[in-house]
Amino acid sequence: MKRRLVFFLLTDYEKLSGKKITKFNEAPMLAELVKQGKLPPVQERLPKNPVVVVPFEEIGQYGGTWRRVWFGLSDQWGPNKICFEYPLLPNKNGAEVLPNLFEDMQVSTDGRVYTFKIREGLRWSDGTPVTTEDVRFWYELVHLQSDVQRTLSVVPAVSHLVCTPRYRHRFHVTLPLHQAIPSQVRG
Repeated sequence: MKRRLVFFLLTDYEKLSGKKITKFNEAPMLAELVKQGKLPPVQERLPKNPVVVVPFEEIGQYGGTWRRVWFGLSDQWGPNKICFEYPLLPNKNGAEVLPNLFEDMQVSTDGRVYTFKIREGLRWSDGTPVTTEDVRFWYELVHLQSDVQRTLSVVPAVSHLVCTPRYRHRFHVTLPLHQAIPSQVRG
């Protein structure tokens, strides 16, 4: 039997599996912080429609030593894979785009307009909600700055950004992204 990691939105998981998730768990060290009043309960920390990950075999054990491999300079994203949370994720074979920070994505038929919905209830580590203002910050203070954009040019073709209040934003691109994103980023 081939094993694979599967991601779902909570609403999709409950609909497809017929199972209702009523309790969420957390690491023992976080449960201790909740007990001490230093952290809100896990139900208050989750977004409105969280991602559900179905494990390969079982939920792992907490503690121990994590060892991982880095293949050197050719593995440029290797060390970062555990440092960043990506807006969307590819499935195991790269054929599908899965939700993560963005719970929805729509693409115009000509491939030049991308509309995303940020998962409602996501928060930064300081508790501040993640909203379209954070996307606007990236667009105006990173993407539009030519000296920064040259070194961080992952989405070079974005011509303008439209943000609607709180969670939905739309990128307009000069080329369909499959043509605009450099091949080394596409994989």
